[in-house]
Amino acid sequence: MFRGIVFFVLLFAFPAYAQTFKDGQTYVGTGVYCDTAAEVAVVIQSIVGEGKSMQETLTAVNTEARSDACAVARLLWKYDSFHSTFVVNGVTYGIHRVFVFGAPDGTRFSPLPQYVYMKYEGKNS
Repeated sequence: MFRGIVFFVLLFAFPAYAQTFKDGQTYVGTGVYCDTAAEVAVVIQSIVGEGKSMQETLTAVNTEARSDACAVARLLWKYDSFHSTFVVNGVTYGIHRVFVFGAPDGTRFSPLPQYVYMKYEGKNS
């Protein structure tokens, strides 16, 4: 399962925080972590766009990847930079690069480059 932290994405249940990220600032976040940005895009499309459950979605993505590519976890990370945006059902999601370096229980590891998906407020017109 720790392989799922190599490249992960964080899908937050709360909106708009991506607009206030600051370079180098440390955050604690619970979310969906995936090995690649493409895998997390599939997760968001599946859950938001198709209405599938989190468990069903993670099982499908992990089966396709033949690994524990995606998991739900709570980790410490520092913000790095904006990556891109995409829209599902009229709602914009932003992708940001972060570096994960530990867990709230005190576990620490070498910083790993990761991606964070954030739901922005409101719908696109």
